[in-house]
Amino acid sequence: MSRRSIIVWIFASVMLAGIALESGGIDSWDTGNRLQVTRWIWMGEPQVANAEKNWYGVVGRNGEKFAWTGLGQSLWMLPAQFFGANLSEHVVPDGLLSKKLEEFLIVYLVFPLTSALAVVSIANLLMSLGFRESLAGLGALAGFWCTSLLPYTNINQENTLTLLCTATSLWAVVEGVKRSSLAWWALAGATAGFGVLTRLTLVFDSAVIFVFAASLAYVSCGGHPALLFRRYLPGLLTMAAAWGFFLIVERGYNFYRFDSWFTTYRDVMLAQRPELFPPADFFGGLYLLTLAPGGALWQFDPLVLVAVPALVIVWPYLNTPVRLFSSSILVLLLVYVLFHATDPWPLGTSAWGSRYTTTPVILLSAMAIPLVWCNRGPARVLLLQRLTPLVVIGALAVQILASIFWYQLEEAQRLEKLGASASMVVLRAQNVAALAMGSWEEWGLLPSGESIRMRTPNFFPFLLSKYLSPAAATAAKGVWAILLLAAVSLNVILCLRLRRDLFKDSDPGGNSPVS
Repeated sequence: MSRRSIIVWIFASVMLAGIALESGGIDSWDTGNRLQVTRWIWMGEPQVANAEKNWYGVVGRNGEKFAWTGLGQSLWMLPAQFFGANLSEHVVPDGLLSKKLEEFLIVYLVFPLTSALAVVSIANLLMSLGFRESLAGLGALAGFWCTSLLPYTNINQENTLTLLCTATSLWAVVEGVKRSSLAWWALAGATAGFGVLTRLTLVFDSAVIFVFAASLAYVSCGGHPALLFRRYLPGLLTMAAAWGFFLIVERGYNFYRFDSWFTTYRDVMLAQRPELFPPADFFGGLYLLTLAPGGALWQFDPLVLVAVPALVIVWPYLNTPVRLFSSSILVLLLVYVLFHATDPWPLGTSAWGSRYTTTPVILLSAMAIPLVWCNRGPARVLLLQRLTPLVVIGALAVQILASIFWYQLEEAQRLEKLGASASMVVLRAQNVAALAMGSWEEWGLLPSGESIRMRTPNFFPFLLSKYLSPAAATAAKGVWAILLLAAVSLNVILCLRLRRDLFKDSDPGGNSPVS
């Protein structure tokens, strides 16, 4: 398969899978608040709905309540919201139903596309780094099906958008160095900047991207400063200018809300509501992110356990761009772990797993298969090749389990210390078994209060069933099953074709780098 055909297949297969996985609604509280900001942008609604009764928001300019989230995802949803709002108000005059239809249209127009674009960017990045097209395609598909990108596709948090921004920026940097094209450098800066506009902590991603860009440019010109300045300085300056534009927008938005160019919403909120920021325990947060059964990032993304040792084993055989990229992602992961260990809520207040580390973890995981099969020489690589399929199967099982229910189910159960384990993954497996056997009450898994929504499979036909007649609900689930089967079939066919190309083109006795 050619590079172009692989990219088209990946886009189509992930897009179809994203549509099948959708819940049809905004499952994330953060995304719901960002959607309200989207309505504020062009409809003039307040940034915080029911501000007098809503605890969310920060009091800013003129005593008005403002959202504390970044502007990026709200802008990303704007075209779909504009279309959805105009269509829904003509189709459904009822206000509540009109809002539900609008939300439905936004979800299906935005989030499957975001996931598909993110996986395409990962595939292009791996190819540009020098991995064979078949390996890069398999790595990108593993990055979708075998990492936390799969459940985040289902719950529509901003993690997929931030992944898209960082992956695209890294890909554009590699292409910018190769082609000496200002357009690629501008794309690198713009996507990194849009990431900062989405979530301010992506300044860490931006810093790593700029260091990666400068390092790759330096190596590409043989370490000659004069050649570096002549060939790459215009590109690096273009990248910085594009990134700086979005930083100015982000700071201007902060000034509009809080009359300050240099603070963040946390500074304002800490002054207004200090009770919401309990003291942080750095070592406790570090333990929670790395070793604790309730939050250790590797249990949500087991492919990391393959990628890191594979990097160590095949490091001597890797080309310089892959080494620089791998080092950059490892540094980014370390920075995020150390930074969020100082947070009162290292995992995020409510999320599936470690929500703040998903970008470097997914990018590392996507490298697992390419790293393991890029070199067929050392005996340790051959051993890893035998073990990797088992880890891939385990990682796939974790992500499928993660996509079945809304993550709020395990959050509620852990607050009440229900279930067999503190691990969300183990608890999710127990909940799936309870669904299959009808043993929720018998196994003591029912949280207090209403939990039917949380215990309903988090896919659109199942959530819609309570509004339909039994026959209509069955028909809707049948259509969904056909769509899901088509998505899975398309992905399996693509995997088999890529695997065939990989072993057809590979040199079993070779000991070559990935180029």
